[in-house]
Amino acid sequence: MPTAQSAPSSFVEDLTDPGLWIVPMSDWVGLRKYLCADAGNGGNAKAAQLRNAIRAVVKGTEDEPTIHQMGAVEYERVFSGQGKPENFSILMHLIWYNKEKFKAYKDATGKTILAKYFDQINPLQAMVDDAMFGMDCIGFVGRYLEDAGIFPTYLPLYPRHYMDRFFPIQQITHMEDLCVIVWVNGTHIAIIDKVRSVNTNRTPSAVVDICQSSSGGPQLNTRVQLEQTSGEYLDFGEYGKAVDGHAVSESEKSQLRKDLVKRGSVGYRGGLMFNIKAGSPQIPVTGHVYVGRLPNLMKGWTEIELD
Repeated sequence: MPTAQSAPSSFVEDLTDPGLWIVPMSDWVGLRKYLCADAGNGGNAKAAQLRNAIRAVVKGTEDEPTIHQMGAVEYERVFSGQGKPENFSILMHLIWYNKEKFKAYKDATGKTILAKYFDQINPLQAMVDDAMFGMDCIGFVGRYLEDAGIFPTYLPLYPRHYMDRFFPIQQITHMEDLCVIVWVNGTHIAIIDKVRSVNTNRTPSAVVDICQSSSGGPQLNTRVQLEQTSGEYLDFGEYGKAVDGHAVSESEKSQLRKDLVKRGSVGYRGGLMFNIKAGSPQIPVTGHVYVGRLPNLMKGWTEIELD
């Protein structure tokens, strides 16, 4: 039986408020940035520059094993929006210990691209703010599930894949804390921190607090409104059959997303659809969503009543 050892809002706080404590710098770094390797969501060009700089600076030094111990895949994930919090801290420590080398580092064109950050009061925070570190939506949810002990390791799933693990609810009364929220077009994912109220009247609705990484990075949005609705949705099952494990171009994927749109009062796996809006701060991504529940998921912490 999966048990969550901490709440999504605690994970947001650990990342952002005040964030990661970098010992040699004696300061905090808030990971308050959305970063995604997908060009359509901003890309990771600046993060890739830092990735290359770190490799070059530590090559042949006593710090090089730090990168190797992290593993090639996990190292790359730090710069694609899906890094492990521990690895952000490790690399920030490494940068600070070698700050003189990073100030002097020149890229392939001979430019000193990192020196400007060290003119700031908090150079590492300046790097985060300039999109050299950050998290995307799937990185945030996946790392929370790993950090809280719900999944034993990080699973690099697309939002649509979650609907085959966290099954879409078919009754609004099944909505509960730690359900995931997946946009019906498969473009975004969040997780419910707290269900505040559920209304089963003529138009079923709910008020929830959610956690996600979107514009502004990892965040808690309180009093988000979910109202049951109907409409168009991407057929995740057919889309998955067409693209998973196949060499499919981006243009082909785009066409599939158009061809495999359906319409109904319920969507994938018979899941209810909800219109998501409002929140404090207001949620950056609105639209229609599913709410998915992981069977037998339990909480491993003591509840505190909300005001």
